[in-house]
Amino acid sequence: MLGVHNPGTQTAAASVIRFFLSADDTLDEGDRLLKEALLRPLRAGRTRSKTVRAKLDASVGDQFLIAVLAATNIVPEANESNNVVVSPAIARGTSNDRD
Repeated sequence: MLGVHNPGTQTAAASVIRFFLSADDTLDEGDRLLKEALLRPLRAGRTRSKTVRAKLDASVGDQFLIAVLAATNIVPEANESNNVVVSPAIARGTSNDRD
């Protein structure tokens, strides 16, 4: 789940969030786009949550979920450098199998 907060003094226009699956904690052209989500206008001081579900590749080690907020750059912001959020590593290799 991703919490999106508008710290500004005006309502932020609707925007797009893009969610990627990555083998590392850096967004690059090798990352797989999982989903695009529309974030409705967000009033000043408010927070809204978005959830994404994805199947992970069991053959890959740790993976990261990367969210790019305001992905289409249509929302003017005082700080454009805080629009990428990276999850902690999502570990694979744990099993529920019992002997």
